[in-house]
Amino acid sequence: MTTATGAPSVSTTTQPRAQVVAAPAAPTTFPNAGNTGVPAGVTLTDYTGPREITKANTVIQNVRIKGGSRIIISAPGVVIRNSVISTDDTFGVSVNNDDVSNASVVVEDSEFVGSYDPKPADEMAIRGRGWTIRRVEIRGFRDGGGIDGNNVIEDSYIHDFVVSSACEHADGLQGLGNTSNITIRHNTIDMALDHCMAGVIQLGTEFGSNHNVAVDDNWLAGGSWIFYSSLLPGVSSDNIKFTNNHLSKKYFPNYGVYGVCHNWIAGIAGVQWSGNVDADSGKVIQAPVT
Repeated sequence: MTTATGAPSVSTTTQPRAQVVAAPAAPTTFPNAGNTGVPAGVTLTDYTGPREITKANTVIQNVRIKGGSRIIISAPGVVIRNSVISTDDTFGVSVNNDDVSNASVVVEDSEFVGSYDPKPADEMAIRGRGWTIRRVEIRGFRDGGGIDGNNVIEDSYIHDFVVSSACEHADGLQGLGNTSNITIRHNTIDMALDHCMAGVIQLGTEFGSNHNVAVDDNWLAGGSWIFYSSLLPGVSSDNIKFTNNHLSKKYFPNYGVYGVCHNWIAGIAGVQWSGNVDADSGKVIQAPVT
């Protein structure tokens, strides 16, 4: 293990997982507060290492990263585990792909905690290309994460979104196009906001097309739409799969304010809508007609 310079010495002993408990957001078969985040029994110490990680394969674990600037990932193979990330920046973790093309990070068994009082709402827990989160709890942000390419989000719980003003855009996970290789699998995304929001999952095309996106086996509720796909003329996307998801009417009778999906792109190569059901009744939800 390589520990970031200046970081406190921490134990590498595997800690027991927290007992799974029921949460009102979703059935216990889906991620909730009891089976995501820092495992029970882990003792956290304050992180004193660098805010920019430049050494490949650095491992940061069992720490509380609080205040100050975001953690910038400028190296490949970085791992953050068993930690709480709560910075004073607009982001918690940012992957620096502009300067280091192969920069990447895996965040697992950890928590991102945003805040907005008295400062504006934290924009996003994690952003950039090449990041993966597993068994992570994200709360208190305007957007859960930026799906910019080569991202995996699995077994995680994203909830309690905040905005600084009544007309501030918010998304569970936000992609703005020119992306590929996104996997969103077995997560709970609970979006209670009822104003000025877009999608529980937004797959926009403002910056280009999207390729190889799989949204599978998630519990999803809220948003203007559950799946917000904002197509633009002349922009093509392919291999977009929305499968086996459990959509909840917890907040709105149409799942989202306006429905399950904005601009579904049926007929494009590799597009698939199948196995999606009502979270309570199990009734199959057919592909939207646009």
